[in-house]
Amino acid sequence: MSGQGLLACIPGVAGGTVRESAALRVDGDVVGGALLSCDGDVEITGHVIDSRVEAAGSVTVHGAVSGDGQEKNLVSAGGDLFARRVERAGARAGGDLVVAEGVLHGSAETEGRFIARDGAVVLDSRVLAGRGADCWSLEGSTVMVGVPPAGRSRISPVLDVLERADKKRAMSERDVSFCLAQLARMDGRSPRAARLRERLREQKFAALALWREAGEARLQLAGLEGEFPLDTSAEVVVRGVATPGTVLVVGWAALELDEEAKSTVFWAERTKEGWRVDARPA
Repeated sequence: MSGQGLLACIPGVAGGTVRESAALRVDGDVVGGALLSCDGDVEITGHVIDSRVEAAGSVTVHGAVSGDGQEKNLVSAGGDLFARRVERAGARAGGDLVVAEGVLHGSAETEGRFIARDGAVVLDSRVLAGRGADCWSLEGSTVMVGVPPAGRSRISPVLDVLERADKKRAMSERDVSFCLAQLARMDGRSPRAARLRERLREQKFAALALWREAGEARLQLAGLEGEFPLDTSAEVVVRGVATPGTVLVVGWAALELDEEAKSTVFWAERTKEGWRVDARPA
């Protein structure tokens, strides 16, 4: 098609694979399990549904990014990413990640800042942002900021398993084995990971219900300070409301809200006992 640095324009994509070396504009939707790969910037005027978009540059989706909760439904940008809404799907950006209406039952990961515009809701989702998060409404979600990519890649899969166990009120032997394998890589430099691994190992063969410990384990994993460098200046800004049960991880400090928080900035403070999440009015 077009050469590098030019703009290629195509109609909506329904299934199949599209690869483009130029910047790309899609006039319509990307649906039907399609894979769209581009070496430049991508602009999609419609929705991305049950499909995957990968771009080396920035991505703009004027509609929603939605799927069935599977990893294949992902929009990934090497630069900034904008989407109206992310629902039961994932969005990943090397720059900043901005949503207009929110993230619903999905995930958002960015090396830069996560920004949810006024009125946007982050519901039952996970947000990982290297340089901080600016949110409007948080409901039943986990927001991690200041955590570098290497730390996220090890911790996030374990967090997924623990959160799933918490919802099911049970933990399968397969899940326990998975957590053990992930935590084994951290034992050498993290006493907390080693202790959690021992607890899981003790109960592995009986496959006991570990859901009571899922919340505590999630916070322990968030406290793996010393394993990776982090951005201690990162903050979580809540301009609207964060509901009870929301988990905020700032650096390696973690806080699970037990009451509603309005117009609040959460940041990490180091004390004699270690890192803790503190708050001030926004």
